[in-house]
Amino acid sequence: MKTSDRKLLKGYYWNHDAIRKDMDKLKTVVDKINSYSVDDFNKLHNWFIYHEQCILAHHHGEDGFFFPIMREKQPDFLAKIDSMEHEHIALDEGLTQLNGLFRELKSGNKTELNNFIAAAHKYIELVRGHLDKEEVIVDEVLSKFPEEDVLKTELEYRNQLPRSEMALLMPWMVDAMDDKDKKYFFGMAPFFVKWIYNLSAKPKFEKLTSCI
Repeated sequence: MKTSDRKLLKGYYWNHDAIRKDMDKLKTVVDKINSYSVDDFNKLHNWFIYHEQCILAHHHGEDGFFFPIMREKQPDFLAKIDSMEHEHIALDEGLTQLNGLFRELKSGNKTELNNFIAAAHKYIELVRGHLDKEEVIVDEVLSKFPEEDVLKTELEYRNQLPRSEMALLMPWMVDAMDDKDKKYFFGMAPFFVKWIYNLSAKPKFEKLTSCI
């Protein structure tokens, strides 16, 4: 189901859409790998560090807010999510490996190009598969919650989200939204959110991703 057709947990699925779009970007990097200069690799690494920051913020929202509530209401959710723990470890290892390879490439060590390509393909496949499996579990559990409870929980999460984290995630999410969801998002966003996006977050994001 498209995120714009969903009513519940839109923020969660916007994050997943943004992660998938990052995997498309990383695939583009792999396809263009031989055309990049040392300076390009430096810029690409800055983008990948941003990707990692967004991933960590997303996991913080899952592990620190939404998943504990789901575990409380549906005890079997814990076992299903925990069964994927080995993938979480592999994802962390993939991030670490790619960061290391980016450091080598931006230092001019092009002997690591093939290792980077292999590591990137592995990470992309792992991320896409992980998101697909996690969403099946979340959708199943979500169907057991009253709609009003989910909407209330989402509002509580938005209200406690630090502005610094909002500024980090907002352009990343908006970049992956379709026109319908962009209209929905900015239609409900307070003025200061639109101000942060247009004045700072969007220009910084566009500059960061212009190297891809």
